[in-house]
Amino acid sequence: MIKGFFKEIRSIPAIILTIFCLTIVIMNVLANKTIFQNEFIALDGGIVITWVVILLNDLVTTVYGPRKTICMAIFGTFVSLVTSLIFYLVSIIPSSGQFEEFSKFIGGTWFIVVSGAIAFILSSSLNAVLNVTIGRAFKKNPNSKLALLVRNDLSTLVSQIFDNFVFNCLAFMVFAPLFWNGFKWTPVQCICCALVYGAIELFIETILFPLFHKIYRFLKSK
Repeated sequence: MIKGFFKEIRSIPAIILTIFCLTIVIMNVLANKTIFQNEFIALDGGIVITWVVILLNDLVTTVYGPRKTICMAIFGTFVSLVTSLIFYLVSIIPSSGQFEEFSKFIGGTWFIVVSGAIAFILSSSLNAVLNVTIGRAFKKNPNSKLALLVRNDLSTLVSQIFDNFVFNCLAFMVFAPLFWNGFKWTPVQCICCALVYGAIELFIETILFPLFHKIYRFLKSK
């Protein structure tokens, strides 16, 4: 089973896997900062870079298949968890007062990563399965330009609403009140955030489709 897993990982181009893992780590760090919050909605910094993960998820699913996408998501999550552990170990090393805030920042990301890991693996699996399932509706040519656009957009919309809702609830309703001095999001904020994230990521996915299609054709030609 483990050999099969790493066989799937090795078959993914190294540059895609590297960018994917790096983006997940950065995304989890950025998610520590709430960049906008009012009575109805709250947005964290992860939205700035999450489109990279979505683009790579769709590329791997359409070019190499959903199994490799799920394996990539698990591997990327493992890398993120290990990085979070390293951050935490560094944060608990005694240091002078000028580094106290930095230590709190990197040491406090563990529950963001755990919440993100759970939501990410579930949503990536959902996205991969939906993408392939929707493609089957285009019986004549599931890999035509129109089919790929529809597959990517619909699977992204559903999976990202699901991903953000699960992440928001775990990170900002369960863990944050315990470890961030009572800071929390409300259920309404979690729901609205998930819907807004889904809409924003759908918009970005559509805008970046020409780029996706060029990379898709390049990978398919190899």
